[in-house]
Amino acid sequence: MENRLDYSRVKAVIEGRDVQLSRLERKTLTRYASAQGWSPNRLAHTLQIGVEWARDLLRVEARAIENRDNHNLASDPNPVETARQAALAGQQPPPSGQAHDGDGPERDRSIPRKDRRGKTVARKARPVARHVQTQALINNLREAV
Repeated sequence: MENRLDYSRVKAVIEGRDVQLSRLERKTLTRYASAQGWSPNRLAHTLQIGVEWARDLLRVEARAIENRDNHNLASDPNPVETARQAALAGQQPPPSGQAHDGDGPERDRSIPRKDRRGKTVARKARPVARHVQTQALINNLREAV
C-alpha cells in the first residue's frame, strides 16, 4: 500500500476530498502543486501538514524540476530536417551541434562548463527519472476519473 500510485486518488484530493494518500501519491501531489504554482498554505491544507513543511516540500520539488530542465539534454536527432523546416517557416535554423532540452526553450548548452579547478567538464545527457516528468504527471491527472 505504501508504494501505491493511483492518479485518481491524487485527483480526488486536488478536488477537495479527504483521502489517505500513500507516500508516492503525496510526492506526486507535491510535484503537481509545485508545477502549478500552489502556495505553501494551500499545500499544507491539502496534505494536512504544517506550512513550513509544505514550503520545504515545494522548494525541493521546484529544485527537482529545475534540475530536470537543466540536465535533460537532447540533441537534435535530424538537424537537416530541422533546418529545412525552419527555412520554410522563415526562421533562423539553430546552429548545428547545439544541444537543447526537449521540453523548454532552446538554450545554447554546447558551451563547455568549468569546474572549481578550471578544468573543462563536458555535460552528459542523463535520462530523467519517471517521477520527475511533470507534464506527463499533469496529463495523467487530467485523464484520471
